[in-house]
Amino acid sequence: MPEDTPTDDTPTGSVWAVPTDDSATEQDVVPVDESDVTSTLAQIREARKTIGAGADPLDLEVPGYNHLLVIRYKWIPFKELSSSSQRLSKIQDVTDRSIAAAAETVTKTCQEILIRVDGTLKPLAQEGQPAQTFASPELGTVLGFPVQQSARENARAVFNNEYALIDAGAKIVTWLEDTSQQIGETTLGN
Repeated sequence: MPEDTPTDDTPTGSVWAVPTDDSATEQDVVPVDESDVTSTLAQIREARKTIGAGADPLDLEVPGYNHLLVIRYKWIPFKELSSSSQRLSKIQDVTDRSIAAAAETVTKTCQEILIRVDGTLKPLAQEGQPAQTFASPELGTVLGFPVQQSARENARAVFNNEYALIDAGAKIVTWLEDTSQQIGETTLGN
């Protein structure tokens, strides 16, 4: 029997670390100091607070606006994001459906539209007004494009580039899956 294999005389207070995949062998079982486990568990508990609904918002620049236009996105439950899937499935053209799905992702997760003034992000909304989102009817007037009939149409007008809209939707979904990731310029490009 290898010397690091637990036996009945294993000291109390020891914790044994065993790989969870099928590759575990007797040589992989090593004693771990209980204080290491406690520290690791504390880190896991702390990290859990920022997963999903507890995540900080995601800020993504809208390509083509010289770093001046930024959308702040919030985490939402999958059920909320997928609530329009039946409506989207009625769109016959695959390309149109893909663009609409990206626009739905962008609009449903949008917390606020921001502008960068002298390097500082500021709300697009005027003081005392509600936050500007893609659902804001005056968005077209504020940003200089014709007033649209829906949040989805506003998203298409703001991005004004279907590739950028689809890319933003994909980045948001990647972030929704793992809110600990750095998304945007840092890892995925912008």
